[in-house]
Order: sequence, then C-alpha cells, then structure tokens
Amino acid sequence: MAEEHSNAADHRVAGPFDENEEELRQSTRKLIDLAVRERALIIYAHDAEQWSKFRHSLEITIKQTRCPVRV
Repeated sequence: MAEEHSNAADHRVAGPFDENEEELRQSTRKLIDLAVRERALIIYAHDAEQWSKFRHSLEITIKQTRCPVRV
C-alpha cells in the first residue's frame, strides 16, 4: 500500500499553480508517509475509479436500516 502511494508521489505532475515540481513531490511524500503511519485513507482528488469503490452514506444508511429504498 505505501509503495503504491509513493509511486503516485514520484509521478505526480505539477499543475499550473505549482511553482516547484520537486517540492510538490516532497510535500506529497510527507503527506503519504503521515497517512500511512496514521492508517488514514488517502482519497485522490477527482479519481472516479477510486470514488466508485467507496461506500457512500446513502448506501450505508439503506443497508443499516434494511429499508427497501431504490435510488
């Protein structure tokens, strides 16, 4: 898991507001290290594939109440 996230940091491309690509990657690595150490879930912005794998609050509520609601 940590290796997967580290690879993401190494391949991160600077955006139009990022002034220094190496500092961007170092900062990303620090955040990833912290998240791994704290066992936090890392959610990448605008990643539709990752988002589709999460359980969403409505799905959880429906499963907990066993309510036959159709969305």
